[in-house]
Amino acid sequence: ISGDATFTWSMSKYGMSLPAGTISAIFKDAQGTTTYPDFVVFAKQAEPLCSKADTVVTIAKPPPTRQACDELIGSGSFPTNSMYGWKQFFGHIEIVSPGVGNSGYALKQTRNNWNSMITKYLDLSCLVAGDKFDVSVSYRVVDENGDGVDCVANGDCPHVVLTPYKPNQSWEQGVYTDTNTYDADGWNTIVGQFTIPNDVSTWNSVHISFFQTSRNVPSGDIIVDDWTMTKVVEAI
Repeated sequence: ISGDATFTWSMSKYGMSLPAGTISAIFKDAQGTTTYPDFVVFAKQAEPLCSKADTVVTIAKPPPTRQACDELIGSGSFPTNSMYGWKQFFGHIEIVSPGVGNSGYALKQTRNNWNSMITKYLDLSCLVAGDKFDVSVSYRVVDENGDGVDCVANGDCPHVVLTPYKPNQSWEQGVYTDTNTYDADGWNTIVGQFTIPNDVSTWNSVHISFFQTSRNVPSGDIIVDDWTMTKVVEAI
């Protein structure tokens, strides 16, 4: 059995009838190289009355040693004025200019809920238990006029979380704003490190998100730029 499909946008779906047995799904990029989508799920539709097929689909994962795994965000400085691959919850996102250094582009979220967040799904095939990744993101908290907001005084400075999902359980690691150096009128940078835990092979998906710490009404909107998540190379 074989089938081909070209996915042109982030929520594409592809369906086909499958026999009983184990089926491998292989994703390739435009150059024909095996790749892994940021987020992919195998979902069974309702079985026809004439079928009792027991079908298992495995999604082929390329090796985590490839160059694409060295930096997982990929488009965190928004060089092409594009939001491709980025998602948001409880608000609205748009590309704005300028970004860090008064140049280029950045991503802005207009927030309307304490749980408003900017999110990007990561390539699960790149994650190996014990690996470490340095994360860094520059940001501003602004009001409706674009003026800086003192998130320290309001008690709701943003943080970055790595959230994987696995059957019946979720877990997260977080890195937070340094409230001692926060500058309401300029760009701030959150830096930290994530360590991939031993149960990574059980994860269904993983995403990295940026949102505020408290459950208060948001005191401002968020602008992010220069977002990276880089694999740490241990010295030999």
